Amino acid sequence: TSKENQLFARLYNVSADLPGHNIMNRLIRAIRSGELDLAPAADGGWYDYQMFALETLLVPEKGQEGDKLLLSEDYKKRLIDAFKTMLTKKRELHVRHIEFVPARCMVLGPEYFSISPDLHVEPMATYCLRTARGFRFLLDGLETILGSSSLEGIVVDGSSLPAALEEMASLYYGLYLQICEDIGMRPQFLPDEMTDAQEAQARGQTEQWLLNYEKESFCQKDVRYIVPALTNLEGTRVRYWMVVGVALLKIRADYARRPQVQIINAETAEILQRIPTDAESGRIMDTYLRYRYGSEEYFLPVEVFAEATGPAEPLTREEFRRLCDRCRDKDKIIAAIESRAAFTILRVVIIALLAFLLGAAVLVLVHLVKRKRSASPLPPGENETAGDEHRGG
Repeated sequence: TSKENQLFARLYNVSADLPGHNIMNRLIRAIRSGELDLAPAADGGWYDYQMFALETLLVPEKGQEGDKLLLSEDYKKRLIDAFKTMLTKKRELHVRHIEFVPARCMVLGPEYFSISPDLHVEPMATYCLRTARGFRFLLDGLETILGSSSLEGIVVDGSSLPAALEEMASLYYGLYLQICEDIGMRPQFLPDEMTDAQEAQARGQTEQWLLNYEKESFCQKDVRYIVPALTNLEGTRVRYWMVVGVALLKIRADYARRPQVQIINAETAEILQRIPTDAESGRIMDTYLRYRYGSEEYFLPVEVFAEATGPAEPLTREEFRRLCDRCRDKDKIIAAIESRAAFTILRVVIIALLAFLLGAAVLVLVHLVKRKRSASPLPPGENETAGDEHRGG
């Protein structure tokens, strides 16, 4: 089962039909209000850990980075959309995560430079930390169930399964560390969670990944999926969650308060100079420069979520993707799915009506045959014979 299934069972098992409202929004409201607790239980599984990681997208103030970020309402809406699409794909059993666009923001010049936020990934540190812990949980659980020797025999992309899972955990630990550096936050690990060597490995791995992420397979794969979430009592209609495509979203990062900027000797880590936060120009090292604290804009490829009521028989991935190619618009895709449900109901009604008419026609035909037989005269001689037998009796 899953957390959302338990919520839906509690909310909707009293009704024979599907609810008239958006159930994804109802799930989000339950998570944000605390009605639904996503923390994995003692017997929780891999899916629970993934759901728990997604929680911080809906309630970023619960994350470690909550005190370091001042998020606009528009960006909070973006995080909600990300939750919808990522949960849809995880429920579809294909674990892939949002793509990040790395960028450099510090532009140096001979007489002028800008001091602006330098975000390598979206600043959702707690999501990355919880995801890394989830991969470690999965590895520990598989080793307990199957044994380390059995896992070594399972190969994923040229690596053993334990090595692949540890690599994924290391990548997400590295993303967490990178976000902490981007927003000026001290990493917070559990006791004995990360050694210095593991931190160094995670940083190096993530640095290389950010330079070459376009070569990863997820950048070439189709992100469009459809998955059932809820059905009515008769099982004739289903509420579906869908990822219908990708859109570019522009975000802007700015400083709520100016940070302390230091010039450091890269070899000795010695602080050479601190740049005043209350000025716009000054002598930096041996050069008089103008500088400013500004904002920076980024473009994020984000996946587009939709919800619709469709027929009981779901589309295959290939059928759904062909439908998306044909409609090429979110509203048209929703309308196409819902028209399939209407057509299915209409087809059932038509079949039932035809069956009724056929049955009525058979009854009428049988009645006419009986009437015809009762009205037909007997062949010559049968009446006399019947009379003789009667008299003889």
